[in-house]
Amino acid sequence: LLLKIFNGLEERFGYHIIKDDNNSIKKSGESKTSHYPHTEEMWRAHLNGEKFKVNVKHGDIMADSLGICPINKNSECTWGAVDLDDYKPDYKELFKKLESINVPMIPFKSKSGGIHVYIFLDKPVKALLLRDKLHSIKNVFGSCKPDKIFPVQKYIDLDKGSAGSWINLPYYKAEKTERYMIKENGEAATIQEFFAAYEKSKVSLSQLKKLKSNIDEG
Repeated sequence: LLLKIFNGLEERFGYHIIKDDNNSIKKSGESKTSHYPHTEEMWRAHLNGEKFKVNVKHGDIMADSLGICPINKNSECTWGAVDLDDYKPDYKELFKKLESINVPMIPFKSKSGGIHVYIFLDKPVKALLLRDKLHSIKNVFGSCKPDKIFPVQKYIDLDKGSAGSWINLPYYKAEKTERYMIKENGEAATIQEFFAAYEKSKVSLSQLKKLKSNIDEG
């Protein structure tokens, strides 16, 4: 189900190798892009918090978690995200901002300890449209300005070597995850609670075209 929800570019994947640094608020590591498709086994390893094998030029390495580009080979998306550069969020204020937006968006704790705010579509839409609509509301988040908005690119062209920009997936090590959907009280939602929220939050193309916030961008 997670694979279905975060369906994106099937022909490539991103992977992250964790490097523990207890002195840093922002958790770091090494992130790279593959040259071949992801597999269901990689998704299972991600959920179980197990390492998985990645083939690179000089042999194999072991990766910790999986990342996916939201843009498929047809330059369409069924989800997007706003990456907020905020590592000590005020959840009450965050949800107030999300409630100002006229379509559902779901916040998650990110791999680095920040916030990813996702939008999910009921059918694929052009990456160009989704990208533009998400950029139109980025000022709503105020001082915790978006570090990046996904989709980053407008188009994908695999024939020209374009693999797109990917985002680390939530629910790494799902049973004891630090990458979870955030409830309004700031607590972690289980993956099953996320699946239920996802079903209620899917946005149609007509809703997306009318995406806006009632907060004054000034």
